[in-house]
Amino acid sequence: MDVLPELAELSRTIDPVLLGRRIRAARVAAGLTQGQLATPEASTAYLSRIESGERRPDLRLIVAFAAKADVTLEQLLLGLSRDRYAELRIRLDHAAWEIQHGDATTALAMLDEAGRALDDSTGSEVAAKVRYLTALAEHARGDLDAAIAGLEVIVDGDVTARRWLDAAVALTGLYVEAGDTAGAVGLGEKALAVLEADDVVQGHHALGLATSLALAHRARGDQDLAVATCRRVSPAPDDAGLALATVYYRASAAALEKNNVNLAAAYASSARRVSEAADQQITAARYHATTGHLLLAAERPDLPTARASLETATRMLTTAGADRNEAAAVRFSLARALLLDGELDTALALLDAGDTKDEGEGLTPALAATRHLLVGEIRLRTQQSEAAHASVTRAADALRGAGDAASTAQLWFELGSMLEELGDSDASRDAYRHAGAATGLAILHHAPAGPTGPRAPA
Repeated sequence: MDVLPELAELSRTIDPVLLGRRIRAARVAAGLTQGQLATPEASTAYLSRIESGERRPDLRLIVAFAAKADVTLEQLLLGLSRDRYAELRIRLDHAAWEIQHGDATTALAMLDEAGRALDDSTGSEVAAKVRYLTALAEHARGDLDAAIAGLEVIVDGDVTARRWLDAAVALTGLYVEAGDTAGAVGLGEKALAVLEADDVVQGHHALGLATSLALAHRARGDQDLAVATCRRVSPAPDDAGLALATVYYRASAAALEKNNVNLAAAYASSARRVSEAADQQITAARYHATTGHLLLAAERPDLPTARASLETATRMLTTAGADRNEAAAVRFSLARALLLDGELDTALALLDAGDTKDEGEGLTPALAATRHLLVGEIRLRTQQSEAAHASVTRAADALRGAGDAASTAQLWFELGSMLEELGDSDASRDAYRHAGAATGLAILHHAPAGPTGPRAPA
């Protein structure tokens, strides 16, 4: 049963009298008797009690009634067609954009229309969103009192109320703006305690609350408490990305276990928003990485543009919290570009950056080998033959962990070339054999080396 979460929640909280009236209207419109709409789980007598508002059916029964009466679930729960409901949700997104980037008066007009369409569905999530956005639009228009009054309607319930957390964060800030420091402290402490209990002190809710609370404490002359409040939360590091989304996701699951569906929805929404932002950044980073790889592999590499693309990709993958191996692969490509451009010290520093310096721990064998191979080439170019040989040997040891997969052929070939240049003919022949095995060839002899060995294109 594929049902939107907000509809599933509404099915548990909708006024049974309103629902019963809609079910009866749908049955009559479809030309059905109560006996014809009844199901094995809901007898005619039970259906009669549902239609009179004495009983609220569960979600499965509501879905069954909707199917028999040939109406949508949205029509029974919201009094709207599915298309109209989808349209309203889009209009709310448009209104939110107008509040932040456009015209607050336009947003209020959109929200007023949505509110009238939902006039008899005031308990739904979409209706709660209308109330929340209306308060924000009033503030954007300059009516602080109206904004506060609108948000107070939402937070007057307990923490299980729809949009409670979002409204509490916004209202705490508005209380500070209005000079009501007592109100700000009272509500802000309550909301921050919820986030601390759920271990969600890195996201935008916690940061917003701590900021407003600290300002309220300072306005009351308590500088020490203001500083202490700031220290109760910790901004997510620049490379949090998907890790922060995971924190919100786990908090959402925990809230759901406690039957606080609306708080779970707030956390889930934040997890989705953070995750989507990180995914978009990772997609853009992959574009820049691919561009850099192609420019670097060209017959005449465009090093400046390749470097710029790979630098952008490395930065974006790091801040998005991308997979470690994917980020390392791009970083190593950037190190290769720096090496080709003659910036050996910068390339070496990049290869030693972060957690990649610990013998490739956690990296795939091919990536660990790539790192050691690049370090070896830098050592070779700086006349450190012994150190270069040690790095190349470590690269060979790492690469053996990958077997003779086709993807390792180029690395084995480069290893053979470097080992030959270093004068280790036995290890060089072994590397060439692995390169041949990876490509499906049996290497019986290898071509005599030139001054720098038969180096394959990078």
